[in-house]
Amino acid sequence: MTIHDAARPLVTPALISETVRCAHKHGSGVAGRRMVDTVKLVEKAPVVSRTVDRDQLWTVQTPQTFRLDLLRQAYARLAETGAVVTDDAAALEQIGVPVRLVEWAPVNLKVTIAEDLAVAAALLRI
Repeated sequence: MTIHDAARPLVTPALISETVRCAHKHGSGVAGRRMVDTVKLVEKAPVVSRTVDRDQLWTVQTPQTFRLDLLRQAYARLAETGAVVTDDAAALEQIGVPVRLVEWAPVNLKVTIAEDLAVAAALLRI
């Protein structure tokens, strides 16, 4: 099953296909990118507590594709425990299922704030 956040209007058929291919082989395929920005941990804003090693950090996006049986199992567990997750991949993590990332370099912008809409519109015109 492929889950896609409608806030990402620039998704491509190629990216969807890659997540499906990965999920067929491994049970999951989640679009993601390696972190390129320096990341700061801030415990009491606006003061930096420390710099986080970004070598092991990725941002995760949609589409997220999973074997349906794994996704059902994950959400059944969440219903039992009442745990809260921010995406479907985290639901699988809660039951110990490894989540496979599909590295995707092309723009898969998420429209979250007004400025993002202008960027998305410009990219769609290209």
